[in-house]
Formats: sequence, C-alpha cells, structure tokens
Amino acid sequence: MGGLSPWPPNPPFEDQPPLSDLGHFADSTYKLGPLTLPEYSAQMREFIDVALPKSIRKKHHDELERYLPGGGKRAPEKWDVVKNVWQTDKDDGRVEDRMVKTWREGGARDEGWQWEMVTDEWVLWRLRG
Repeated sequence: MGGLSPWPPNPPFEDQPPLSDLGHFADSTYKLGPLTLPEYSAQMREFIDVALPKSIRKKHHDELERYLPGGGKRAPEKWDVVKNVWQTDKDDGRVEDRMVKTWREGGARDEGWQWEMVTDEWVLWRLRG
C-alpha cells in the first residue's frame, strides 16, 4: 500500500537488519506484496477505496472482479505464476548501485520474483513497437 493504508503496517522487526539502506520503515511500507490471491485481492480493494476518488471506485472494483480468478475470493492453484518487479529510472546508469541491488538481489529473488530495470528508452521502444 506504500503508506496509503489508513492504519499502521505491522511493526518492523528491529532485531533483524533492514532489507535495504532505506531502513526498517521502508521494509514495512514497500513490501513486494501478499503471497496469496485472497490477500492480494483484499490489498487491491483497499487501495481502490483509499487512493481513488469515489466517482471511479465502483468501476475499478468491477474490473478487479473481472481480472482476478474467481474475483479474488478463491485461490486457483497457480495465480501468481509470473512475478515481476519493474524498477524505473531515466537510464541504466545505476543498475549496479547498491540501492538498486537490494531490490534485484534481495528477498525478491528468493521469493521467485523476476527483476527488470525499465528505462525511458525501453518505454519509448515499447511504445513504438
């Protein structure tokens, strides 16, 4: 939820080192996401309710129902077979930066996430293609 949730996140585990140089606060705010479809569905519904204007919430809830298998209420066997983290930057000059490596080589990889840097040039190439 990136800090948008109206209630505080789980307290950080201060006895463990933070996952990145951003510290424990970032760890508890910028998680990769829930591991089950019902948790993901609940988080997306909360995001819609918290972050979007009332005038468009129903449309987005309806789209979520159509997009998620079973409306997100029942979990199929492999709902998250493709897990991607897209990190954005103007160019790829900081790919080897220590902060970028924490995402590329950290817990995300251990959980089966694929990492990719998305640059301005990459976006323009995709738009043309």
